[in-house]
Amino acid sequence: MKIALLSIFILVFTSGKSQNLDNNDIVITSDFIDPVSLGKLNPTNEELYLTIESRYDECGEWGGHYEKTTVRSDSAGTIQAHYEKYSISCDSTYIYNHREEYNIKPIFTKTVNLSEQNIIALKKFSLQLLQASFSERNSGHSGKKFHLKFRNKFDINYTDYFSFQGFAETYEKFLENVGLK
Repeated sequence: MKIALLSIFILVFTSGKSQNLDNNDIVITSDFIDPVSLGKLNPTNEELYLTIESRYDECGEWGGHYEKTTVRSDSAGTIQAHYEKYSISCDSTYIYNHREEYNIKPIFTKTVNLSEQNIIALKKFSLQLLQASFSERNSGHSGKKFHLKFRNKFDINYTDYFSFQGFAETYEKFLENVGLK
């Protein structure tokens, strides 16, 4: 009995190899991006929105510039993405990280209505962020940070240290695919 358990234990831990997942292998079947769940019936309630935030590391561990994309529905059911980009500030990270309190305005904003293709790109990006979050290795304070929040249902966080996974490029491609850059 002990030999059988030991054999199973050794088999499980020695066969645990790294696996690469192909995005085509995983399908998001639930439609979590629809007008009602994104605020159609209550378009001013920010708690219903999907938000994607990114923080960069131009200042090393002190931070860098900040970007935020908010996905919401208007009362007519049109799903929109609103993008904001803030300038780099290495001088006072406290003030910069509390930009709303200090009335710091973005240097670039853009709002687009999302087509079906854009929504597919958003779902694909959400899946890529989730996959990346499972591979994260916490190696320090700096790095490019990505955060997706959907209502109060879930949060996904990932930090791309030293562009180890190259996730910043994935994020930039997502912004291009939905027409925000």
